[in-house]
Amino acid sequence: MPTFTYNALTSVGHNVNGEVVAEHERAALRELKRRGLVPLSLAIAVQASRRRALLRKRAKLEDHIRLLNEIAILIDAGVTLNEAVDIASRSASFQIFGDALTNLGRDLRRGISLPEAVGNNIRTFPPYVYQLIEAGNATGSLTSGLKDAGLQMQFDDRIRKDIRSTLIYPVFLVGMGIASTLFIFIFVVPRFATMLKGRWELLPAFPHAIFATGLFLRDNIYGATGLVVLLAAIFYFLWQKASFRMQLLELVIRLPLLGRFFVEAEAGRWTAMLATLLQNRIPLVQGLALARNSLQVGSLRGRLVQVERAVRGGSALGTALEDYGIFDETLVNLIRVGERSGRLAEMLKSAAAFAEQKGRDRIKRVMALLEPAAILVIGVVIGAIVVSLFTAIASINNVRL
Repeated sequence: MPTFTYNALTSVGHNVNGEVVAEHERAALRELKRRGLVPLSLAIAVQASRRRALLRKRAKLEDHIRLLNEIAILIDAGVTLNEAVDIASRSASFQIFGDALTNLGRDLRRGISLPEAVGNNIRTFPPYVYQLIEAGNATGSLTSGLKDAGLQMQFDDRIRKDIRSTLIYPVFLVGMGIASTLFIFIFVVPRFATMLKGRWELLPAFPHAIFATGLFLRDNIYGATGLVVLLAAIFYFLWQKASFRMQLLELVIRLPLLGRFFVEAEAGRWTAMLATLLQNRIPLVQGLALARNSLQVGSLRGRLVQVERAVRGGSALGTALEDYGIFDETLVNLIRVGERSGRLAEMLKSAAAFAEQKGRDRIKRVMALLEPAAILVIGVVIGAIVVSLFTAIASINNVRL
């Protein structure tokens, strides 16, 4: 017979954990009731160990989105909140959260509110998710708050993937160019130097530098490799720090073409976030603070702080954004129209869609220019090396020995 692990309350309200052997789950529940225990959670011991193993893995963003959507769908179908959480905790898809969902259901049965219970047990959601859950719980539109939180997380994930896919191709091209150049320096140039039998030292400055570099890399291949590995490790260590990523992003947004894409992506994230918060009846000033915290570019966050202060002082949002020159004129005009018509949240959604589409169009143009430019630069570098090698061979007979 299988062994079940349980978490239960005694008759005096004490929380206890233990194991019980029974033929099936119902029999295990009957045994717990016979002992005078009120079961809070029950799982087969093998499943519990599997849950602990899965807990070592980290729940991904997709797991969080799916959890919010499933609970919202179950509530829409007429299932109570407690039952929806219990069903999710027993689902194999959400075992990645470990005991968090089980503890969440236990807190709900104890009378703890959903926003507080979620905040106590699942702390890996973005900050705005907890605000949306709290707003939905307070206004009686919990399913709307959960769905909007899931949609906003999907939007954020889409922006991240767009940025990641944007950077993959340039990094690949640069990596291939560096690899090709190193291959020529390490394996090709030394062979030509051997053919010239030391006479390459009498060549002009540029060919001489090419040969000297190639021989140096060949003779110090292990040291050069160790230096590259060390630099990669340092970069990886720095990348783990949010401050370094922010400084790097500040440099990227100053690039002539690619920088505008990042700014427009941030604009889309900010407007979509603010629209979602306002639709869930979160006050404008509080929504501005939450939307600002979702941005990754520190300079934009700093200017949005000034916008918040202006709004607190009675200024219109569109006017404040225009005064500090944060986003482009089209987006600001949409916000102004929304303020005048009383449909700010709806116009913010339209502005977010506009910014997202504009960013994608811009990145298509950047990629269309980037490919030939990268090929041209790599070709010029490799071509210069090859030309210097053949120039050395052609001119070696003219070198005075």
